[in-house]
Amino acid sequence: MENLIGQLHKQLGDVKCQHHPKYIQIAKSFKNLINLGHLQAHAKMPSINDLVMELELSKDTVEKSYSILKRESYILTQRGKGTFVNHGFDINVPKVLLIFNKMSASKEKIFKAFLQTSGEHLQVDLLLHNYSVKSLERIIDEQENNYNYFVIIPIFKDANEEETKKVIERLPASKTLLLNKKLPTLPKFQSVYEDFSEDIYQVLSKNIVKLFKYNQLELIAPKGENRIFNQIRSGFVRCCLHYDITFKVSSVYQNEELHENTAYILVDDQDLATIISDCRSKKLRIGEQIGLISYNDTPLKAILEEGITVITTSFENMGKTAAQQILHKKLANHKVDFKMIQRASFVGVE
Repeated sequence: MENLIGQLHKQLGDVKCQHHPKYIQIAKSFKNLINLGHLQAHAKMPSINDLVMELELSKDTVEKSYSILKRESYILTQRGKGTFVNHGFDINVPKVLLIFNKMSASKEKIFKAFLQTSGEHLQVDLLLHNYSVKSLERIIDEQENNYNYFVIIPIFKDANEEETKKVIERLPASKTLLLNKKLPTLPKFQSVYEDFSEDIYQVLSKNIVKLFKYNQLELIAPKGENRIFNQIRSGFVRCCLHYDITFKVSSVYQNEELHENTAYILVDDQDLATIISDCRSKKLRIGEQIGLISYNDTPLKAILEEGITVITTSFENMGKTAAQQILHKKLANHKVDFKMIQRASFVGVE
């Protein structure tokens, strides 16, 4: 008991949340002791009264700390026996927190592949930051001592890369893996990523003969500070200039502005739906008079209009690679494959 209280005092001095209420500090300190193996499965926890006396705190403060630990399954109480470290908490199985920007068809593929590859060798949780770096900061503040590894998709709408850098750097680079994109401002952090500019350049180059069947290519991608969209635009323009293709870049599709014998490359699914609707109203044949290429595959695109051609990253490979790197404790930069899945919406099915 005396040794445990000493370790608890040390943790309270070390925790990076001195600005938080005392009950949160205590909960975090106990999580650290459990994560570090100082408190192992089945170990008996100090009673609330003991902690009140040893730490000179109110009973309400200690009870709030224990409530957090119970809610997050770190401890459990057995009537008449006391409170114990949860027997289901295995420090030998690394805990991994995935922090995604949102859940979508592509993110679901990453998540499922990560879980399938992890099997029983990793404990995996998932949280969403909803494109907010402030939300990511709160998650890190609350969870940084609860996991062995963090896997983050660093795509935000409320911060530039320098602001993003400051938040992510709170985590150790050796225990943090970035997904989907590399950040030049974080060279020490490894990433399983897409190269958006090079990906579209290469996939269009490989299908250049098919593209020549159309009079013009038009990329419709949102315009703004989003680095991803800017990289897609850059790669598209570079390819068109290299092969002397007539092209146009638009930030949004304007209703009823369809041009016959044009192949449209669409980043946003809403633009895809609008163009399909306009093709139907104008009786233009998709795949012949109008070509459609959409970013990222979904089950619906495989059957819509007899199949929408897509250009897409192998999101399953992204999730699998990330899990393998953590399992082998070897984080490294890895560019994920990018490909075209040809269907009827682009020069027909060959």
